[in-house]
Amino acid sequence: MEFSKLLKTERMQQSLTQTELADQVFVSSKTISNWETGKTLPDLDSVVRLAQVLDLSLDTLLLEDKQMQENIKAQESIRETKRFLLFASITNFFFIIILFIQPFVGQLPSIVGWLITLATFSNLFVIAQLGRHLGNLKQEIGQPYSAKRARVIFILEFLAILLIIFALNFLIK
Repeated sequence: MEFSKLLKTERMQQSLTQTELADQVFVSSKTISNWETGKTLPDLDSVVRLAQVLDLSLDTLLLEDKQMQENIKAQESIRETKRFLLFASITNFFFIIILFIQPFVGQLPSIVGWLITLATFSNLFVIAQLGRHLGNLKQEIGQPYSAKRARVIFILEFLAILLIIFALNFLIK
């Protein structure tokens, strides 16, 4: 049985309103409504809470609906992509700090400075690709994603890196 139909059937059999179920699962009644109409699907934590509240096995909730299984996999991919994005962003932050403090603490050998600059730009394109991948994953499972916002962030980060490199060249001379 489809997850949305199963959820609605079980909720009604236990004489729970959407609001009552929502309170027990720690989501809004609108979220329960979206799950029951098939507009969205819950994350794994919510599925576990639903199983406990409705006294159902996880197998019943997860294995009956192929779309639910794909949703769980996509959400795990989203979490993993976010971890990689965070790591790449932090790495870029440290590269920029290293480039920025050079004039104040002593110059790095020229080749090292260029390698760090190259790594920073390469990392920026990795961030862009990960952002695009994240957007595709979110769209697959119906989560909101703004491609325009992602492009604006990419452009701003790119311009910030360029500005820092030009400023460093000015400070060094």
